[in-house]
Parts: sequence; C-alpha cells; structure tokens
Amino acid sequence: MFTINRRELAHTLLLASLFMAIGLGCVDRMIGNPADFPTTEQG
Repeated sequence: MFTINRRELAHTLLLASLFMAIGLGCVDRMIGNPADFPTTEQG
C-alpha cells in the first residue's frame, strides 16, 4: 500500500497547479499589461 492516498495526492497536485496558475497569472499581468496599473506616466 502507498503511504499517500491517491485522493491526497490528487488534492495536493490540484492545489499546487492552482497556486501555480494564480502566480503565473499575476506575473503575466504585471509584465504584459503595465497599463492596467495607474502610473504617473499614464496621467
């Protein structure tokens, strides 16, 4: 028997992928769309 259940493994992978997607989304938004944030250059 495995020490880790398949349900726990799937849950861990799901959480990891979710956090990774959120992190990559935030980084992509910060790098790709600077116009979304109010800056002094935009006015």
